[in-house]
Amino acid sequence: MSEIKFRAFIDGEMFNVTRILFAGDVVYVKTASEEHDGHEFQLEPKDLMKYIGIEDIDRVEIYEGDVVNIVEDERNICGYVSKKDGCFGHFEVDSEYYTPFFRLVRANSKLKVIGNIHENPELIGDV
Repeated sequence: MSEIKFRAFIDGEMFNVTRILFAGDVVYVKTASEEHDGHEFQLEPKDLMKYIGIEDIDRVEIYEGDVVNIVEDERNICGYVSKKDGCFGHFEVDSEYYTPFFRLVRANSKLKVIGNIHENPELIGDV
């Protein structure tokens, strides 16, 4: 069973989250950062990202909102991590084709995190 972890994009930086409070359409979080210790931040729900329970080929944890390449032979299929029908998956940047992660894991696909939608929006264009 994977750990339940979250991170948040706050003021241009990514932080690990230690506490979450959902209040309607608003999310409040506390971070593990010494710099912000004890401070509570209000976020848009899209700025809170859940760990999906798997790692890439370099043992980097994959989170919702990450930009991930599926490495196949000589080509890379670039996409971002999001949910569809309650399941995390890979949405291809060029076609919006969706592949659930359980299929990629079962097929032993090689996954590589190359950024995230907040710090590297240029990787996904106008999606």
